[in-house]
Amino acid sequence: MTLEPHIHCAECFRQILTEETDENGERVEVKVFGGTQFAVRPGPGGPQILPRPVPVCNDCHEKIERQESPTSKLIIPRIH
Repeated sequence: MTLEPHIHCAECFRQILTEETDENGERVEVKVFGGTQFAVRPGPGGPQILPRPVPVCNDCHEKIERQESPTSKLIIPRIH
């Protein structure tokens, strides 16, 4: 799958670059963290809740990972 030059975080909507230029001037793909959002879609038996993959920026990914810590007071939906 080919990504656009940038995409947006599903949590905070910030831009996420999908490519960087290395020291040789060549374009290199950047690792983008993924999450899962649940979307309501019409189905044969009525509305269905279906998971869909979404991109997540580094900051939101760290917040979600810290959520596993018992000291965290943040309540953020767990996505991955």
